[in-house]
Amino acid sequence: MKIKVVAFRLLCFLAIVGLSLCDLVGCSDRDECNIQELKLPNIVALDQSDFIRNDYLTPNNTTPLADLLNESYTLSALEDFFQASIFKDHKLFALDNIGRTSERSWDEVHSSFPIKCLRYNNNRHYSVYKVTEGGYYYVFWNVPLKEDVLIEPAEESEAIQVQATLYLNNLPSIQSFKSLKKNRSTAEDVYSIDPFMEMNFLSSLVSSYTRIDDNRIIEVRYTGTNLKGLDDLIVKNIYICYTNSSNAYSTAILPDDLPKAD
Repeated sequence: MKIKVVAFRLLCFLAIVGLSLCDLVGCSDRDECNIQELKLPNIVALDQSDFIRNDYLTPNNTTPLADLLNESYTLSALEDFFQASIFKDHKLFALDNIGRTSERSWDEVHSSFPIKCLRYNNNRHYSVYKVTEGGYYYVFWNVPLKEDVLIEPAEESEAIQVQATLYLNNLPSIQSFKSLKKNRSTAEDVYSIDPFMEMNFLSSLVSSYTRIDDNRIIEVRYTGTNLKGLDDLIVKNIYICYTNSSNAYSTAILPDDLPKAD
């Protein structure tokens, strides 16, 4: 009798958990499960000593942005300056331009937009600018590892170059993505949810990433051929990932550096 009672309680518990998970991933129909949890191994952390020495500005992960950023810039001014490292127009992209990054060096950026905040997280260095229209503009840096290249100290500022940029104002909610339909929705639909989504084009995989809260991102994977615009990218799968296991640039942004809701 005790065994039956325990088994019954266990079944009830599993049923409750199953309903909770179904609600989390947004299973609205029998053949639809819009958002799945993608479990990946945690990123192996590198120490600051693994990178070339950066005497220009040591990463500071503790001082609040409000105490560091006393000047703001318009989004257009930042985009014009960093235009080679971002999608200027998501709707009109050319495959030969995808992944192109700005070759601007640390010194070039610092002379036009003084770098007052440098963070280090998830093996990425990034600086932050306050945007006049609201939110923050993040610049991610390609800082060489000591083992990869021999650089003279005088050349370090030239070796540190912009790798990518990202603008965040409002973080979309997970609910916003539950309306997407696998094999029917397109990247244009995702763009309407997050017009500043981060996109990654590989030879066999096209993905977009959206930071949704302190610890999670939404990754959307697409299929498509003869790509001319976002409408040609069809949603294949939608995943929820944790920031400590994804290589998306936005996962490096510390929770306190994310834009806050008004």
